[in-house]
Amino acid sequence: QAKSDIPPVPEIFMKSMLHPVPQPKYVFVSEEALSGITAGKARAEVLAALGKPVSISGIQGIEDGPLEALTYQITERNTVTVKLRAGLVTSVTRN
Repeated sequence: QAKSDIPPVPEIFMKSMLHPVPQPKYVFVSEEALSGITAGKARAEVLAALGKPVSISGIQGIEDGPLEALTYQITERNTVTVKLRAGLVTSVTRN
């Protein structure tokens, strides 16, 4: 048998591959953080307060600037959508 040039996998990595650590399914946005998001806030302020959204969708606007929807998890079954036009919050809708 030929000896492999590939070093053996360390035991700690083998254990983590065989028994992966469960990752949280969602990162939830707190009511406190959400309460600070109001019409007129800048996109950067929303991201700083709420973090990375679970989804982003956008449409390039013709006259009023681009439209964007940032969706966040607030519970395992509920989301909130922050809509922006030209980089400013226009609405916050619970789904």
